[in-house]
Amino acid sequence: MEIESNTSFGSHHSILKTLWKQGQLPTVRRGFYGGFLTQGNVTLEHISLFSRTHRSSLDNVVLATATKNHDRGSRPLWKIIDIDTAKAYLAQFRDVHVTGKFDGNMYIRLITRKLQNIGINIEKGIIEKRRQAHQFVQIHRNRRSRRLNYHC
Repeated sequence: MEIESNTSFGSHHSILKTLWKQGQLPTVRRGFYGGFLTQGNVTLEHISLFSRTHRSSLDNVVLATATKNHDRGSRPLWKIIDIDTAKAYLAQFRDVHVTGKFDGNMYIRLITRKLQNIGINIEKGIIEKRRQAHQFVQIHRNRRSRRLNYHC
């Protein structure tokens, strides 16, 4: 008996995917994990998992093939990232501008900074495991609730 997975990660929207589907990012041919992007397989991949951050802002999304996106599942990015492939992905955006809508050089800076924030320095080729974001949020919430209870 074969079980098929119809898991859906939901429908997320971003100017990045919209412009790519409209053909306005012609230099972008490969996704974040290296797969060739097509109209039928392009998806938004969240650098920090949407289920934990609830953020689909431009600094948290990259383009990927649906297969690679599904293969990642909910694993932390530091466990599966290939630094050279990530560099090649970002290089596709160098000097790409869609007037009033998208700046490729700014996108490269945003993604590079986001990766550094989660312990992945693609410029130096360093990957370090960091405390998971939801643990920080939990600690922060606990401190906040103590403050709120104190002031009540």
